[in-house]
Amino acid sequence: MKELRDYIIQVKNGDEASYRYVIQALQQPLFNYTLKIIRDYQEAEDVVQDSFLAAYYNIQKLNDPSNFNSWLYKIAYHKCLQVIKKKKRIIYTDRIPEIKAPKCEMDINELFTDLKPAEHSLLLLRVQGFTFDEISHILRITPSASRKRYERLKSKLKMQYENERRHDVR
Repeated sequence: MKELRDYIIQVKNGDEASYRYVIQALQQPLFNYTLKIIRDYQEAEDVVQDSFLAAYYNIQKLNDPSNFNSWLYKIAYHKCLQVIKKKKRIIYTDRIPEIKAPKCEMDINELFTDLKPAEHSLLLLRVQGFTFDEISHILRITPSASRKRYERLKSKLKMQYENERRHDVR
């Protein structure tokens, strides 16, 4: 069975048909990522389509085919930022799978309403299993900065959660 990297090499060598496999393999996860950032189904579909097109037309610029996944997410992230700037939206998420909250009156979504786009994206990428090296490439920061920002974000969310819980108990 071929890996994604093999299909990317074929695309770089001029095999347009191989790009269909790449799209099929990555379309749904990329759509889920963009939808959680921009919160609009139609715009998320447009961002995904634009991202795949941009990646295809610029595939010769990709030096290492094994980095295609993070490169594509980087393209999508910047296209999401363009949409956000255009619409000036508030960003939040429906749910973050790794957070397990005990029963309380507070809605988990409230924790995420104040996140900046970069914080939101960092959290979503980490939850989806991206490494700090991959995240640093997507967000254009160093790996150590991505780790530090993630740790700060976890502390920030934990503090907000604890403050809300204390408020709910009263």
